[in-house]
Amino acid sequence: MADGIGNQKGQRQVTPDIERRRKETLDKLQKNRQNMAPASPPLVDTNSRPRISVSGGTAPLDTGGQLPERFGESGFYRTYLDVVKSIESTFINNTPVMSVGTMNFNVAKLMAAAVLSKTNAYLVGARGSGKTLLAETIYRSILNEDGMYLRGDLNMTVKDLFRAVNLDAKTDEERVMVSKRIRHLMALIDELNRVPGPLQNQFLNLMDGYFEINGKKYYIGNQNYFLAIATGNPPTNGDYGGTFDEDLALLNRIYLLINTDTVKLADGDAAEIARRAIDKSRIPLGDLRRKVLSSYRRIEENVMGNSETAEAYALLAEMTFKAFRTVKIGPRGAEKEVDKAVEENWREILLTQRQGGGQHSGAELISYCSDIPMRTITGTGRFAFTLFDIASLSAKVDNKTGKKTPIPGNSEHIATFFEVLKLALNYDRRFISPELPEQLGKSRGEMLSKAFNDLSSRIDPDLFENGIIALQTFDEALANGNERDINQIVQAHENVKGQSPIFSAVLGILKDRIRRRNEKLDYERQTGGLNDDLSDI
Repeated sequence: MADGIGNQKGQRQVTPDIERRRKETLDKLQKNRQNMAPASPPLVDTNSRPRISVSGGTAPLDTGGQLPERFGESGFYRTYLDVVKSIESTFINNTPVMSVGTMNFNVAKLMAAAVLSKTNAYLVGARGSGKTLLAETIYRSILNEDGMYLRGDLNMTVKDLFRAVNLDAKTDEERVMVSKRIRHLMALIDELNRVPGPLQNQFLNLMDGYFEINGKKYYIGNQNYFLAIATGNPPTNGDYGGTFDEDLALLNRIYLLINTDTVKLADGDAAEIARRAIDKSRIPLGDLRRKVLSSYRRIEENVMGNSETAEAYALLAEMTFKAFRTVKIGPRGAEKEVDKAVEENWREILLTQRQGGGQHSGAELISYCSDIPMRTITGTGRFAFTLFDIASLSAKVDNKTGKKTPIPGNSEHIATFFEVLKLALNYDRRFISPELPEQLGKSRGEMLSKAFNDLSSRIDPDLFENGIIALQTFDEALANGNERDINQIVQAHENVKGQSPIFSAVLGILKDRIRRRNEKLDYERQTGGLNDDLSDI
């Protein structure tokens, strides 16, 4: 019986076009399987140790000990788009997490930037939220399984981990040789908070690219590039908690933290996820390792390796560290001491928030804060400047196509730094005390966001640029030994240090650099006056 279009019911007419598309899809699948096939056996036989899974799916990329040639703007931006495309071939969530200028960054775009900038990430979410799928896509599809895959469980021990990587019961010399052979690009740590504290410490060390045994560090991975991505369970009562709470050192190793539960799907995402569950024609682009390393080299040399970026980074770090150099709230009756510390360390924000009397968010938050670890500030800097660079290149591409997108300026540069810092700190227990009073009516994340927004808005972009120029000019005078210019720049900032936190931060940096210069000169004078024969000392 015909169905109205000339076909017999229950049969589908195979047209030449459908057959061609089917053949192309099969060819792509076959090619992708070949690209993804392990080039070497796993690092260990995981079948004999079911509680831990550590593998190195492919032979490490041979770069001769050096990073490949760096990309220019076009090659870097094209690689970024390729990495985004590969991630979005499996993980779909178009809800923006943050923006730089006019460019919105969803989870896939943030993670693509993390891959290129070697930014350690922690993905937290409920079962089925896509966190492990996202991490595995980067591990398998983009870096071609050139890494170590560790999956935690309740019964795992430190000995299990050392046994899995062949570092157990060996001499120091043997451990050094074994660790040197583990030269992969990535560690994927699934279910980080499913293992006890001592093993978490080893996982956190692994995020820095080493194992620690009996107080000695054994470095692994490609010395130029080693990325760590961990997954964990969702927050419990406002804190991260799985079977075991995370070690508080987690903050020092993670520079991008994404809660997949809080980033809800955008309109149309659910439909696309359902469609792709049936239609497998979208395939990741495959091995992008060499392109990733070339892009990372560009970030090292162009983004983080020029004086203007370095001084901008230094200035933002100094201002942030000073703003959050606080005291924790003491016993009852110590409110005056706390308020004094708040006034000294958060002056610029409080000046605008004391109007009308009563409580102000700056004092409320800062009374329950501890210092932001300096390592967190330095770790988020590379990622912030990478996002800013990507947004700038996106605007340039738009302008070539006639879209006329404004290229981000200094104000977006400053805002990006604080937005990234929020992503690293937003749910941390150490930075904001769990004892934050409920009567304040705000979550810790909300208060942190408000404080960073206030601090960011108080930094004048023009003064910020002048501060960068002043630091560059000062460094040139310092290198040339031009004492007259050195003294003039210091005195100029001494005269205006109370007018802006930028002037105060610049002055602190100038004095520190003079101190370091003088210490170096003293050392050279002292060591230059010593004879080679020190037997009389």
